[in-house]
Amino acid sequence: MIMKKSGFTLVELLASLVILSILMTVAVEAVLKVIESNRKELYVEDAKKFISQVEYNIRANKLGIVKPTNGNCIAVSLNYLDTSDFKKAPSGGGYDYQSSFVVLKNQSFNDVYYVRLIEDLSNSAFRGISIAKLEELKGGKGKNKVVGLASTDKFTVNSSSVSKIKSLLPSGFCTNITVYAK
Repeated sequence: MIMKKSGFTLVELLASLVILSILMTVAVEAVLKVIESNRKELYVEDAKKFISQVEYNIRANKLGIVKPTNGNCIAVSLNYLDTSDFKKAPSGGGYDYQSSFVVLKNQSFNDVYYVRLIEDLSNSAFRGISIAKLEELKGGKGKNKVVGLASTDKFTVNSSSVSKIKSLLPSGFCTNITVYAK
């Protein structure tokens, strides 16, 4: 009687392990890219939500935020608003309420918004949207605006930081900026 041996040879097992490890490497990289893309999209959505809050507070005449006169600008820091919608930032840190702001310029019948939204990652690293026009955040283009920031890029928004705010905006965009910050 002949016994038939079944099983895999060592070469077959090694080949299977090599193929599986290649597939796992590709899969892990793809999953990491999806996670990173989703984080960037969260920054963009939070930036748009920040702009919406400023717009709502102006229209509802809340918090004393007054729409600027034609040709002028206001800057509203995140700490001036209700921050309950901004408790959790995409990369596990917290949003910097003092350094994040929205600038609104009243241009006749067309309001122009710029936003800066910074997350403090607690190890002297910062990430977020350095500065972006609202239109740049629409249609999936906003993910390109999410960048790492140096600690030297960060500043507290207040009436003495108007020149720093202006330096982030297009040249000549605002001549007068009224700042709303706590």
